[in-house]
Amino acid sequence: MPLLLLILCCREPLRTPVAEQSPSADKFAVSISGKAAPIDIIPLIKLLGKSDTSSFVKDSFQLDNICVVSLTGNNNLSYVFIHEQRWQLLDSVDDWLDFRLEDANGDHIPDVMASGHPDIHGMGSSYIYLHHADSFVRVSMPGRVCAAKYDSASQVLRSYYVSGARGVHNKEEYRWKDDHLFLFRGVEMDMTRETEIITTWYHAVGNTIVNDRRRRDGESYDTAFWPLYNP
Repeated sequence: MPLLLLILCCREPLRTPVAEQSPSADKFAVSISGKAAPIDIIPLIKLLGKSDTSSFVKDSFQLDNICVVSLTGNNNLSYVFIHEQRWQLLDSVDDWLDFRLEDANGDHIPDVMASGHPDIHGMGSSYIYLHHADSFVRVSMPGRVCAAKYDSASQVLRSYYVSGARGVHNKEEYRWKDDHLFLFRGVEMDMTRETEIITTWYHAVGNTIVNDRRRRDGESYDTAFWPLYNP
Protein backbone atom coordinates (compact mmCIF):
# COMPACT_ATOMS: atom_id res chain seq x y z
CA MET A 1 0.00 0.00 0.00
CA PRO A 2 1.29 3.55 -0.65
CA LEU A 3 2.58 5.77 2.09
CA LEU A 4 0.99 9.03 3.20
CA LEU A 5 3.85 11.28 4.25
CA LEU A 6 3.67 14.24 6.60
CA ILE A 7 6.39 16.53 7.85
CA LEU A 8 6.02 18.41 11.14
CA CYS A 9 8.48 21.18 11.98
CA CYS A 10 9.25 21.53 15.67
CA ARG A 11 11.25 24.05 17.63
CA GLU A 12 13.57 21.53 19.28
CA PRO A 13 15.27 18.37 17.99
CA LEU A 14 13.25 15.19 18.35
CA ARG A 15 14.17 11.70 19.32
CA THR A 16 13.22 9.14 16.71
CA PRO A 17 9.73 7.85 17.60
CA VAL A 18 7.84 4.95 16.09
CA ALA A 19 4.05 4.70 16.30
CA GLU A 20 1.44 2.29 15.05
CA GLN A 21 -2.30 2.79 15.37
CA SER A 22 -5.41 0.96 14.25
CA PRO A 23 -7.03 2.08 10.97
CA SER A 24 -9.83 3.74 12.95
CA ALA A 25 -7.50 6.05 14.85
CA ASP A 26 -7.74 9.75 13.95
CA LYS A 27 -4.80 10.81 16.14
CA PHE A 28 -1.35 9.50 16.92
CA ALA A 29 1.28 10.43 19.48
CA VAL A 30 4.71 11.69 18.50
CA SER A 31 7.48 12.58 20.93
CA ILE A 32 8.30 16.29 20.95
CA SER A 33 11.10 17.26 23.35
CA GLY A 34 10.50 14.05 25.25
CA LYS A 35 6.76 14.60 25.64
CA ALA A 36 4.06 12.77 23.72
CA ALA A 37 1.91 15.18 21.71
CA PRO A 38 -1.22 14.10 19.81
CA ILE A 39 -1.37 15.02 16.13
CA ASP A 40 -4.82 15.13 14.52
CA ILE A 41 -4.81 13.72 10.97
CA ILE A 42 -8.40 14.75 10.20
CA PRO A 43 -7.36 18.24 8.94
CA LEU A 44 -4.89 16.54 6.58
CA ILE A 45 -7.57 14.27 5.15
CA LYS A 46 -9.77 17.36 4.66
CA LEU A 47 -6.96 19.05 2.74
CA LEU A 48 -7.12 16.17 0.29
CA GLY A 49 -10.78 16.93 -0.27
CA LYS A 50 -11.87 13.37 0.40
CA SER A 51 -12.28 10.89 3.18
CA ASP A 52 -9.78 8.10 3.64
CA THR A 53 -10.85 6.23 6.73
CA SER A 54 -8.24 3.52 6.26
CA SER A 55 -5.31 5.89 6.78
CA PHE A 56 -3.25 5.05 9.85
CA VAL A 57 0.17 5.77 11.23
CA LYS A 58 2.88 3.46 9.95
CA ASP A 59 5.95 5.01 11.54
CA SER A 60 7.59 8.32 12.31
CA PHE A 61 11.19 9.44 12.35
CA GLN A 62 13.35 12.48 12.83
CA LEU A 63 15.22 14.87 10.54
CA ASP A 64 17.00 17.19 12.94
CA ASN A 65 14.10 19.43 14.07
CA ILE A 66 11.62 18.06 11.53
CA CYS A 67 9.50 15.03 12.27
CA VAL A 68 8.42 12.95 9.28
CA VAL A 69 5.37 10.76 9.77
CA SER A 70 4.35 8.04 7.31
CA LEU A 71 0.69 7.08 6.96
CA THR A 72 -0.71 4.26 4.87
CA GLY A 73 -3.96 4.70 2.96
CA ASN A 74 -6.21 3.07 0.40
CA ASN A 75 -5.51 5.62 -2.35
CA ASN A 76 -3.10 5.21 -5.25
CA LEU A 77 -0.82 8.08 -4.27
CA SER A 78 1.15 9.20 -1.26
CA TYR A 79 0.98 12.75 0.02
CA VAL A 80 3.56 15.04 1.59
CA PHE A 81 2.37 17.43 4.27
CA ILE A 82 4.65 19.96 5.94
CA HIS A 83 3.77 21.88 9.07
CA GLU A 84 5.50 24.88 10.55
CA GLN A 85 2.96 27.58 11.33
CA ARG A 86 0.19 25.92 9.33
CA TRP A 87 -0.53 22.66 7.54
CA GLN A 88 0.46 22.67 3.89
CA LEU A 89 -0.29 20.01 1.29
CA LEU A 90 2.98 20.10 -0.58
CA ASP A 91 3.03 17.24 -3.02
CA SER A 92 1.61 13.94 -4.21
CA VAL A 93 4.18 11.28 -4.93
CA ASP A 94 4.64 7.57 -5.55
CA ASP A 95 6.91 6.58 -2.67
CA TRP A 96 10.16 7.60 -1.03
CA LEU A 97 13.35 5.94 0.00
CA ASP A 98 14.51 8.56 2.49
CA PHE A 99 14.39 12.22 3.50
CA ARG A 100 17.22 14.40 4.71
CA LEU A 101 17.63 17.96 5.90
CA GLU A 102 20.38 20.05 4.29
CA ASP A 103 21.03 23.32 2.47
CA ALA A 104 20.20 22.76 -1.20
CA ASN A 105 20.80 26.25 -2.59
CA GLY A 106 23.53 27.92 -0.54
CA ASP A 107 21.36 30.28 1.51
CA HIS A 108 22.44 28.58 4.76
CA ILE A 109 18.84 27.58 5.53
CA PRO A 110 18.17 23.83 5.82
CA ASP A 111 15.86 22.53 3.10
CA VAL A 112 14.15 19.16 2.79
CA MET A 113 15.65 16.82 0.21
CA ALA A 114 14.29 13.39 -0.69
CA SER A 115 15.41 10.41 -2.75
CA GLY A 116 12.88 8.36 -4.67
CA HIS A 117 12.71 4.59 -4.80
CA PRO A 118 15.88 3.26 -6.47
CA ASP A 119 15.85 1.77 -9.95
CA ILE A 120 17.64 -1.43 -10.97
CA HIS A 121 20.98 0.40 -10.73
CA GLY A 122 20.27 1.65 -7.22
CA MET A 123 19.71 5.24 -8.31
CA GLY A 124 16.68 7.23 -7.15
CA SER A 125 15.47 10.59 -8.44
CA SER A 126 16.11 13.60 -6.18
CA TYR A 127 13.40 15.95 -4.94
CA ILE A 128 13.99 19.31 -3.27
CA TYR A 129 11.68 21.37 -1.05
CA LEU A 130 13.11 24.84 -0.40
CA HIS A 131 12.41 26.37 2.99
CA HIS A 132 10.90 29.87 2.79
CA ALA A 133 9.67 31.58 5.96
CA ASP A 134 6.74 29.47 7.17
CA SER A 135 6.39 27.21 4.14
CA PHE A 136 8.23 24.89 1.78
CA VAL A 137 8.21 25.04 -2.03
CA ARG A 138 8.85 22.05 -4.26
CA VAL A 139 11.48 22.67 -6.93
CA SER A 140 10.62 21.65 -10.48
CA MET A 141 13.54 19.41 -11.42
CA PRO A 142 14.97 19.84 -14.95
CA GLY A 143 15.12 16.28 -16.23
CA ARG A 144 16.19 13.47 -13.95
CA VAL A 145 18.40 14.66 -11.12
CA CYS A 146 19.90 11.92 -8.94
CA ALA A 147 22.01 11.95 -5.76
CA ALA A 148 21.64 15.74 -5.63
CA LYS A 149 24.03 17.62 -3.38
CA TYR A 150 24.91 21.32 -3.21
CA ASP A 151 28.60 22.23 -3.50
CA SER A 152 29.21 25.52 -1.71
CA ALA A 153 32.69 26.00 -3.18
CA SER A 154 31.49 26.04 -6.80
CA GLN A 155 27.94 27.18 -5.93
CA VAL A 156 26.31 24.48 -8.02
CA LEU A 157 24.00 21.55 -7.33
CA ARG A 158 25.67 18.32 -8.39
CA SER A 159 23.91 15.27 -9.78
CA TYR A 160 25.23 11.94 -11.04
CA TYR A 161 23.81 8.72 -12.42
CA VAL A 162 25.58 5.37 -12.30
CA SER A 163 24.28 2.91 -14.88
CA GLY A 164 25.19 -0.69 -15.69
CA ALA A 165 28.27 -2.07 -17.41
CA ARG A 166 26.68 -1.42 -20.82
CA GLY A 167 24.79 1.73 -19.94
CA VAL A 168 25.12 5.51 -20.06
CA HIS A 169 26.56 7.30 -17.01
CA ASN A 170 26.47 11.03 -16.42
CA LYS A 171 27.47 13.82 -14.07
CA GLU A 172 25.79 17.22 -14.21
CA GLU A 173 25.99 20.58 -12.46
CA TYR A 174 23.04 22.94 -12.04
CA ARG A 175 22.83 26.58 -11.04
CA TRP A 176 20.08 28.35 -9.13
CA LYS A 177 18.11 31.38 -10.32
CA ASP A 178 14.99 32.57 -8.50
CA ASP A 179 14.50 29.18 -6.84
CA HIS A 180 14.69 27.37 -10.20
CA LEU A 181 17.42 24.99 -11.34
CA PHE A 182 19.12 25.36 -14.70
CA LEU A 183 21.62 22.98 -16.24
CA PHE A 184 25.11 24.49 -16.30
CA ARG A 185 27.27 21.70 -17.69
CA GLY A 186 27.57 17.93 -17.82
CA VAL A 187 29.63 14.97 -18.93
CA GLU A 188 28.35 11.64 -20.22
CA MET A 189 30.08 8.27 -20.56
CA ASP A 190 28.43 6.03 -23.14
CA MET A 191 29.31 2.37 -22.64
CA THR A 192 26.63 0.90 -24.90
CA ARG A 193 29.08 0.15 -27.71
CA GLU A 194 30.97 -3.14 -27.60
CA THR A 195 34.27 -1.82 -28.96
CA GLU A 196 34.66 1.66 -27.45
CA ILE A 197 33.65 4.05 -24.68
CA ILE A 198 32.62 7.57 -25.68
CA THR A 199 32.90 10.43 -23.16
CA THR A 200 31.12 13.68 -24.09
CA TRP A 201 31.28 17.06 -22.36
CA TYR A 202 28.38 19.46 -22.87
CA HIS A 203 26.80 22.65 -21.56
CA ALA A 204 23.42 24.32 -21.81
CA VAL A 205 22.50 27.46 -23.71
CA GLY A 206 18.92 28.15 -22.71
CA ASN A 207 17.04 24.94 -23.47
CA THR A 208 19.67 23.77 -25.98
CA ILE A 209 22.40 21.27 -25.14
CA VAL A 210 25.71 22.07 -26.84
CA ASN A 211 28.40 19.38 -27.09
CA ASP A 212 31.85 20.70 -26.32
CA ARG A 213 34.19 17.76 -26.97
CA ARG A 214 34.40 13.97 -27.09
CA ARG A 215 37.01 11.40 -26.15
CA ARG A 216 37.17 7.67 -26.71
CA ASP A 217 37.97 6.64 -23.15
CA GLY A 218 36.34 6.34 -19.74
CA GLU A 219 39.16 7.49 -17.50
CA SER A 220 38.56 11.17 -18.25
CA TYR A 221 34.95 10.79 -17.10
CA ASP A 222 35.98 9.57 -13.66
CA THR A 223 37.70 12.87 -12.77
CA ALA A 224 35.58 15.30 -14.81
CA PHE A 225 34.21 18.17 -12.66
CA TRP A 226 34.67 16.14 -9.46
CA PRO A 227 35.97 12.63 -8.63
CA LEU A 228 33.34 10.04 -9.51
CA TYR A 229 33.34 8.23 -6.19
CA ASN A 230 33.68 11.39 -4.12
CA PRO A 231 30.80 13.58 -5.42
